[in-house]
Amino acid sequence: MEEGEHRQAPFNLFGLPVYRREMEMPLSTKGIVVCLFLFVLNLAAAIEIPLSVRQLPTITEQSTSEVGFPFDEEFTIKCEAKGNPPPIFNWTKDGKPFDLQGDSRIVTSRNSGTFIIRNHGSTSVFQGKYRCYAGNEVGTAVSEEVELIVPGIPKFPKEMIDPIEVEHGDSMVLPCNPPKGIPPLHIYWMNIDLQHIPQDERVSMSLKGDLYFANVDENDSRSDYCCFAAFPRLRTIAQKMSMKLTVTRCKENVVVLIEDPEKCGLKKRDAMAVSILLMQMHGTVLEPGDESDLGLGLLPSQQMDTRVNRPDCGLSVP
Repeated sequence: MEEGEHRQAPFNLFGLPVYRREMEMPLSTKGIVVCLFLFVLNLAAAIEIPLSVRQLPTITEQSTSEVGFPFDEEFTIKCEAKGNPPPIFNWTKDGKPFDLQGDSRIVTSRNSGTFIIRNHGSTSVFQGKYRCYAGNEVGTAVSEEVELIVPGIPKFPKEMIDPIEVEHGDSMVLPCNPPKGIPPLHIYWMNIDLQHIPQDERVSMSLKGDLYFANVDENDSRSDYCCFAAFPRLRTIAQKMSMKLTVTRCKENVVVLIEDPEKCGLKKRDAMAVSILLMQMHGTVLEPGDESDLGLGLLPSQQMDTRVNRPDCGLSVP
């Protein structure tokens, strides 16, 4: 038996033992075979199809989706194809034939389906869904749909926002309602001086961008709550009209006591009338039974007039 041969168990053929021999391929030989195989593949890829052989067009390069930003000088929509004879390119926009020669802002190249749109303003007319067709006498290749988006500048509507008044301790929400635009969207709450509104467990921003107050206090009162919507891809920040928030306390009842009516030039019988008059001036109604108490009345502390305090005659508000 020669080197490299393997002899296996015989099998019977017409009653006679038959032996099979197998040859092992050295590793160096295997490497040569692999190299030859790869060489043949590369050679086949490099061979150009003769001009006499007709070839169906094939799309080799195309755009997917494009965004025409306002600050871009031009927008490019690509479509390249090969075939024999060389293909002729045509486009449709939103399902209808689109003439590349119909607008002076469109620039085309010879033997190419790619075209460029120069941004000279009013480019929103080019927004739509495009499709490229590369055809010759053999057939036609069709590209995937290419969507061109020409976004506008996001803006908040011009509106007059009424002042908001809430009582101390109440919960409330300042709405943002940002305009639509190309994501991502970042929302900030700041004052007119571009200082961020502090947020914590009590004051926070919702997923929609609204500013939520779990319970308001007097420090929340201000007239310049502003919502800012930032669109990084559009390089744009939109500002909403400022909102005024006023936090008030519940009206507290205080006692008006006339200690010595005579020092105020009042007779004893008139003291009750003065107390009632003071309370009526400030919109307060006496509770039943208060009329019997000389010089006793109730006043809303937030509406109190400084003239009520007369220490010289004992007329004071404790």
